[in-house]
Amino acid sequence: MDKDNYYTLSAFSYLIIAVVFAFTIFNNGSVVINNWLFPVWLNWVVILLSGYLSYESFQMKK
Repeated sequence: MDKDNYYTLSAFSYLIIAVVFAFTIFNNGSVVINNWLFPVWLNWVVILLSGYLSYESFQMKK
């Protein structure tokens, strides 16, 4: 896998994570992993972090 494909794949992966967490917040859903309920503030942190990583991956591709 070359560098451009890696950055594209990682950018879309981070983008999908951000969209899924945003979807759960706006639909009053909840995220449960190993019987642990994510608080809403942690969902916002995940959205911001994965959005930033997606943006940076798209920028690194250029």
